[in-house]
Amino acid sequence: MERTVTISVGIIGFGTIGQRIYQALSKHSSFHVSCVYDSDLEKLKALDSGTDALSSPDEMFTRSDVDLVYVGTPPASHIDYCYKAIEAKKAIWVEKPLAVDIEAAEKLVEDVEKSGLPAVVNLPGAASPSLDTLKLLLSDIPQEEIENVEMQIHFSQWPRKWQENASSWLSLKEQGGFLREVVTHFFFMHQRLLGSMTLENAEVNYPDDRSSETFVNADYLSGNIPVRLEASSDVVAEDYLEWKLTGKHKSIRELNWRMIEVKEGDTWKEVTVNGEHQYLSELIKLMAGEKNKLATLREALEVQKMIERTLAEGDT
Repeated sequence: MERTVTISVGIIGFGTIGQRIYQALSKHSSFHVSCVYDSDLEKLKALDSGTDALSSPDEMFTRSDVDLVYVGTPPASHIDYCYKAIEAKKAIWVEKPLAVDIEAAEKLVEDVEKSGLPAVVNLPGAASPSLDTLKLLLSDIPQEEIENVEMQIHFSQWPRKWQENASSWLSLKEQGGFLREVVTHFFFMHQRLLGSMTLENAEVNYPDDRSSETFVNADYLSGNIPVRLEASSDVVAEDYLEWKLTGKHKSIRELNWRMIEVKEGDTWKEVTVNGEHQYLSELIKLMAGEKNKLATLREALEVQKMIERTLAEGDT
């Protein structure tokens, strides 16, 4: 049985994801959203009467009724907000990617760990039953029988239609692009399943000097396992997202976030994924100082290093 507790949350950034998080927290008895800040004050008119709309994010860090700060702003601002949370001794819940400045992110992770504050990066797959299912399936495949891993990440348009309000940064090379925004999820899942990767080579195409990538081909090694990434935008008619592990006798794959299939022989067969997403339950554990499944800042940093190395290698 889940303990009775009320965790007060402040939200910085009320875009699509911030609004979804607000709705999820508002429906959960263990959370209360105390206040929300967004630079677009019109968005805040949708808040319930028990949640304050702030005209400045700084006010959030001085309030006694905020235990946990969710940072859902563009990546370049994450580090600054995280340091403000450290200074105010507030727990940190920051969106992925953790940052685009890797050197500054390394320093931040060290400082967060020294502070002892609860801190997590919002990678929901960490508490997904799909990840548990993949781990279980992978446990039946000896490491020496794994031949390769392939990731196919293709979008009909970028940013996606539901992200159009954030296209001012998601569509730009500086801090946007599908590698940071989506492939981060797949690299994190892979890291949890098979460990970290090293980059072998990368090709990254950009339409111009300002816009984010439209095509990526890259090769990695995860231990001695070859890993291939192919990603693109504005090519396919429908989005297609796949992580596939090929073994000598058994292969597994996840399709479009939700479907898991196994192949033993010539035919792929769907596997039932049992359980419910437990992200908020794991967040409660984090706040109680208990062991949990959520993505640590250090895990997210390792993922982001690989994302930024891929972009840098392909941009040479």
